[in-house]
This record gives sequence, structure tokens and C-alpha cells, in this order.
Amino acid sequence: MRRACKLGVAALLVAAAMPALGQPAFGEGPVPQFDGARLGMSLSQWKALSPPQGSTADVATACSNDAAPDATSRASFDASGSGPQVVVCFYVARIGRYALAQDFPLTKTYLARSPKFTFVSGRLARIEFKSSINAFDDLVALFEARFGPASQTVRDQIRTPFGLTLPRVQNIWRRPDGLVRITDPSDSLDQLAVDFTGSGEARPAQTG
Repeated sequence: MRRACKLGVAALLVAAAMPALGQPAFGEGPVPQFDGARLGMSLSQWKALSPPQGSTADVATACSNDAAPDATSRASFDASGSGPQVVVCFYVARIGRYALAQDFPLTKTYLARSPKFTFVSGRLARIEFKSSINAFDDLVALFEARFGPASQTVRDQIRTPFGLTLPRVQNIWRRPDGLVRITDPSDSLDQLAVDFTGSGEARPAQTG
């Protein structure tokens, strides 16, 4: 079940997690951040960030409030349940009329899959991505080095669509401006989920 991800993508999003690059993955200040994307920053500030380190020229931002989101992007935006004050953004590579949400190296071995950036009332409120369940130990070590021991660990079970019951663990780091959480496994059983969520949007630990 625990399989290593293969690196076959166009750009680097969390290059800071890669020791060869010598940069911190999750920022140095008190506010949770992810490769320059900082909770609480404005949509315009996020769009003004330099493209993810190592990105190819065709990687760009795509948001649900863009003038004409293409059909490929629209499905992801609609599935996110965005409302009037909510804007959902991705990094995408455009191929003709298609825009494909990108996966990026998270460490030397694992990927951050289709990172999603959710803005509420113009401010970045949540950053979410998935990765291989094999990344759990590496991510816990990174977050412990950055934030200290987890504030809370929740252990429960989830039921699969096939009727199986599997153990699940959530490690949560609570910060003054929000939280960082690893959920293993996610709703995709071969992947874990990571979210950075601002204090005004923080959701309780998932159950059942």
C-alpha cells in the first residue's frame, strides 16, 4: 500500500523542502506558510509571487474568479463549493484550451498533488494538497522541526467504499494564526492530506 511516488512533473512548488536547495520549506515567521504563500495574504499578493521554483514557462495561476476559466479548471472550482466571497486557485499548465492542475515535488521523493489555495473575502484562508502516505514520517519531521511537537493527535477509523475499516491518524499543529494538519490516510486511501488553515476557517479534527 505504501508506494513511492515517481517525479514526472513540470515544476517545483515546495523546493525549500529539498536539502540541496538550502531553503526552509514552510517559512520562518509565526504565520503558517507554504513556499511563499502565507495565510492571510491577499489574492493579488499571491498572484504576484514568483512562480514556484523550477517552474516551466507555461505554469501559471488559475482562479475561480478569472474572467473565463476553461472547462477543465471549472470542474475543480465547482467541486470546491466556492461561494460569493470564496475564490479557489491552482497552479496550472495550459495545453491548448486545457489547463491542468500541477503536481510538484514536495521532497526529493514525494509530490504535493494539485495544491489548492482558497481565499475568503480576498485573503488566503486555506492551502491544501495531498501526497503519498509514505510521506507521513518525513512531513511529521519537517513540521516538528518548524513548529515543535504536534498540539494534538487524533486516532480513529474510516470506512472505505468497499466496507473495510482502516485506522486513521491526524497530527495537528495549532498556531496563533491557524493550524497545520496531516491526515493519513485521506479520502484517497493511498494518499495523505495536508492543510494549512487560517484561524477564522479552522475546522475541527475529522471523525469517522
